[in-house]
Amino acid sequence: PRALTDTFIKNREFFEVPACPGYGEREDLMPTFTKVNPDDVAVGRGRAGAERRKPYIEALNAGEAGSVELDRGEKPAIVKRLLQEAARQENVRIRCSWTDSQQRLLVWKKVGTR
Repeated sequence: PRALTDTFIKNREFFEVPACPGYGEREDLMPTFTKVNPDDVAVGRGRAGAERRKPYIEALNAGEAGSVELDRGEKPAIVKRLLQEAARQENVRIRCSWTDSQQRLLVWKKVGTR
């Protein structure tokens, strides 16, 4: 049997060189494709954001009101934004505010649905 070769052109001349090893020789090396629901796929920054919002979503689903106490090093603006994004994702309207001047305790309550 003839060995597999690739053809390429250099300076208007045709050259045949051995093909990549395994190319076309084994059909069982094909990738497997699977159809998935687009809503179940999060890529790039979306995936990281979805992971960070999970505890906020769980807290929203647990009750009508609650509080979030920040750990040292957490940024108040990011915590509030993640809570608001989680509420938006769950189609819930919330009101939230800080109880102290250092913004270490954020309280929230549901005020309706979107």
